[in-house]
Amino acid sequence: MSSTKPPSPAHQPSTSSATSSQQPSLTTEQLALAERNRQRSLLQQQKKQTSLTTNEAYQLEKYEELKVGANQDTGGGFFTASSSSDTDPFQQIKSAASKKALPLLADTRENECEECSDGFSNSFLLSNFGEKVCDQCKEMKGRHSLITRTEAKTEYLLTDVDLDRREPPLRCLLKKNPREYARSYMKLYLRLQVEERALEVWGSEEQLEEERARRDAQREGRKRKTFEKAIKDLRMQARSSIFNKRLTASHEHTFGEEEPVDSPEDDPEGEYFRQTCTSCGFEKTYEKM
Repeated sequence: MSSTKPPSPAHQPSTSSATSSQQPSLTTEQLALAERNRQRSLLQQQKKQTSLTTNEAYQLEKYEELKVGANQDTGGGFFTASSSSDTDPFQQIKSAASKKALPLLADTRENECEECSDGFSNSFLLSNFGEKVCDQCKEMKGRHSLITRTEAKTEYLLTDVDLDRREPPLRCLLKKNPREYARSYMKLYLRLQVEERALEVWGSEEQLEEERARRDAQREGRKRKTFEKAIKDLRMQARSSIFNKRLTASHEHTFGEEEPVDSPEDDPEGEYFRQTCTSCGFEKTYEKM
């Protein structure tokens, strides 16, 4: 029996070379797309590690796309090289994120609430205004409510110096102003601290009430004077209009009977007569021809 021998390795077809020759080469656009996908996946991983916000991750993603696109073929026969002097925004955002990410403190309950005497670790009033009151005891519609700077100055008769310069300066929260065209932020103060500052400035609640009543009386007096001045001006305008109307109104004379008068020296032979208006006393002298 004749046995067939397997072909020698030299005569076997090279499958690897054929496969590599059949695979198409990637274009510049495909390489750039792959690089963008790789950068996007890296950014998603970095976002989880550094606790970036969605907006910050979007900015980094757009930066990496521009960075990859800068190395594409410009069509002029060369590739544009990215400048090494440009600062990487990821380092800035990462540092900002590290500053924002505060470590979580353990629940030590080292602070004692002034209302219920219960221990707590942190609260809204403690972190923002330094008041040792837990979140369960705060009265947001009472003395722990927040008031604006204008309300603090109007209701408690405080000035900018009392709020900002007098030691210790009152702490406040900065919120976006609800007014449409307002540029500055709105400052919110704790009513409890504003009341304590008002007592420190005026001494007692009685003196504060007396000062408030005195200012209210002055305000009412100014309003009354303004109203009386407006009424006086209105009366003067009405009187002046009536007086001007009397001056400009037409008057028809009503003459009485004619009386003969002596002739003037330049015309001794003429016959002259005089008539007098019965309403205004106007006299006219005339000669009959």
